[in-house]
Amino acid sequence: DWRESVGMTFRLYYTMNKLVRHINNHKDFFSILAILFFCLGFFVHLFFPSPKSFATAEIGANDIWYFNFPMKNFLREQLVQNKLPLWNSYIGQGFPVLAESQIGTFNLTNLILFRFLPTIYAFNISFILIFFQISLGTYLFCKSLNFKSVVSLLLSLTFAFSGFFITHISHFSLLHAASFFPLIMFGTNLIAPAFLCPPPSAK
Repeated sequence: DWRESVGMTFRLYYTMNKLVRHINNHKDFFSILAILFFCLGFFVHLFFPSPKSFATAEIGANDIWYFNFPMKNFLREQLVQNKLPLWNSYIGQGFPVLAESQIGTFNLTNLILFRFLPTIYAFNISFILIFFQISLGTYLFCKSLNFKSVVSLLLSLTFAFSGFFITHISHFSLLHAASFFPLIMFGTNLIAPAFLCPPPSAK
């Protein structure tokens, strides 16, 4: 009924105010800026003096050069023709790459970067965005737990550049998927209390 609608409106308003309070702070602004510069500095060698990408030592084959980069290059070839990568005739007798999903066709950053930039630049910029998203999500999650800005900054960088993410640097799709985890935790921690608690009573 109308009372439930009013209660839902109060909850959403409370949630949005809480979100604004988390980032409406000059310390948070400089912390997020520090995260961005750290991510840029970490991956700057992929662009200068000439564009390059990672080549990790693995058993048998390298996932970047034998799978992820070719798949993203095929994605770009299809996007610049305003097509979706439904089928790759260069794999065996043909392969449904869209159904395989690791090509990441419907990821918004992939659609934008690989449509308008050369593959090597789009691929490397994706690394920056992935690690920035991990760091930012972790920072916001820590702030939602009432950690201080400096502590949240240190925790965000420690988590983003921890062993799990660095050792999986060649597993592009895994990194892309995992980069949403801190934001999911932040969103859950932010929104759940507003829906579990009763709405503010009108005076």
